[in-house]
Amino acid sequence: MGVENDLFQRSIAALAGGNPERAKQQLLKLLEKDRNNLELLTFLTTIYQQYQQPQHALLTAQRSATLDPKNPQHWNNLGYLHINLGHWKQAEECYAKAAKLNDASPTIYLHHALTLIELGHTEKAIKQLKAALDHSLSGELLSIIQTDPLFMKIRPLLNKL
Repeated sequence: MGVENDLFQRSIAALAGGNPERAKQQLLKLLEKDRNNLELLTFLTTIYQQYQQPQHALLTAQRSATLDPKNPQHWNNLGYLHINLGHWKQAEECYAKAAKLNDASPTIYLHHALTLIELGHTEKAIKQLKAALDHSLSGELLSIIQTDPLFMKIRPLLNKL
């Protein structure tokens, strides 16, 4: 366990030191020993995403969601990667799964609404937007919707609630 922990700490240090390739290689070594380690897969997904390797990020996020299908955050992460790649249908499927699970965060509902708008399902999007606002802290999510350019297409739906 000590060697694995040391290697993990070195991967964090490598990433913090601006060497994502080294961090990635160390994580891959660790995953050879423990292929189903969700913490390692999540960290590796983040590295792939931040350093412009979207297909690799997608594969590791899919693996995490498959290994832990009852965790809404894995579906949220996978959906977000699909949004970034313009895969709206796949993103919508991920958010639909996440929204049905316990402990789904307000952003899951919000991103689900966004994907539904992109797919032309305005009425369903309104329901997800209402769920997002119902699950959020007072005013917090509303402020994000009104200021983040990603949610520009959701703003007109606020008047329909």
